[in-house]
Amino acid sequence: MVVSAEDLPKVANPKRQHHADDRLTRAAAAKMIGATRSTIRRLEVAGALHPTIDAAGVHRFDPAEVACVAHDRAARPVDGSKEGERDARVFDAFDQGRSMREVVTTLRLPVELVRKLHEAWVKMGSKSDMVLSREELTKLGSVLGIGIKRPADIVQGAQWLVEERAALEDERNNTECQITDLLCALSKAAAHNPEVVKVLPDIRTAVDPDVANRLDATLKYFAVEGASSTSGPQDAAAGGGAAG
Repeated sequence: MVVSAEDLPKVANPKRQHHADDRLTRAAAAKMIGATRSTIRRLEVAGALHPTIDAAGVHRFDPAEVACVAHDRAARPVDGSKEGERDARVFDAFDQGRSMREVVTTLRLPVELVRKLHEAWVKMGSKSDMVLSREELTKLGSVLGIGIKRPADIVQGAQWLVEERAALEDERNNTECQITDLLCALSKAAAHNPEVVKVLPDIRTAVDPDVANRLDATLKYFAVEGASSTSGPQDAAAGGGAAG
């Protein structure tokens, strides 16, 4: 799969691909045929497709006509003597995320030839293109927990990660505030109630060492520095008043 910098903004803000009368956009036609938008343009020039142009200037394609072209292309064997046509179809397949094995089995081409064409396809990508192999897509999909079939899937997965990170950050901050309030309340109670002091060793053992250090700093504030310290109990509980 090739993810270009030019396409990513369009993927991040996808538009409807179908018009009110169900005619297809160029991108939707390319998906149905299993080719790129450049191939669709070539088919238009060759007269195989006859789009109309709507009021917004968008080319719209008859789904039935696109389906016929897709069927014809799939049924047509590759003529090895026509290298340009052969190479174009192989590149189209790689652009759609097909593996080298799939290209060999579907287009009936020699393994070494497909391998060389794949190397050429990778090298010919523009500097703004990001080429991901099928294996890399599988790994990325595993990390994101989604199936990746098109660039939009990658963008959606990244957006989900951003949202999850923001939610976790909010949860972390909320938990941090609650821990600070709890340490302040516990330390204040210990300063006035000897029974609370008795359970402090058990609490220190049960909590994380960092929280235990913050508890000690907060206890020190209420027991010794409460009247003269320039910092408040929240500062101590947050770790700012811990002794060195």
